[in-house]
Amino acid sequence: MPRIDLHYLTSHLELALSCAPSSTIDALRDCDALKRRLAAIDLAEFLVERLGTNLPTVEHSQEMPLPLGVGTAAM
Repeated sequence: MPRIDLHYLTSHLELALSCAPSSTIDALRDCDALKRRLAAIDLAEFLVERLGTNLPTVEHSQEMPLPLGVGTAAM
């Protein structure tokens, strides 16, 4: 299964975070799991609208490794 290009996704995620209301950012840090989940859904919905269906993808062999600590259980 192809994956979304990491650099493309990163730039849109940075924009989503910078445009998000402070209440969403606060909810991402909340100790309540439901509030965190709802805030993540808000950001995901923003990304889906922004990215649309023209997502650049990469094959597994072309993927760049994630930075240390990203996408791991240690987070």
